[in-house]
Amino acid sequence: ADVELPEITVELVAGSLLVCFTDGVSECHHGRQFFDETGVAEILQGAGGPAGQVITDLEIAAQGFAPGGVIGDDIALLAVKVLLPG
Repeated sequence: ADVELPEITVELVAGSLLVCFTDGVSECHHGRQFFDETGVAEILQGAGGPAGQVITDLEIAAQGFAPGGVIGDDIALLAVKVLLPG
């Protein structure tokens, strides 16, 4: 099927953090309570370190939310932090 994806331009300034994640992260859950975008946002609010640390923090948080610490779906995480002005 033809999929139309809109093109969006976003300016990232020094200190900006871009985080992408799959539903394997946001759909970790205890019963009916999901980690979802709210859980991701809570982790990102305290993110001041390098992009690699953000990835580690998100993975640990998602595992902590999954039953037995085992995420039942595949996950992908990408974090990019802008260090220098454009």
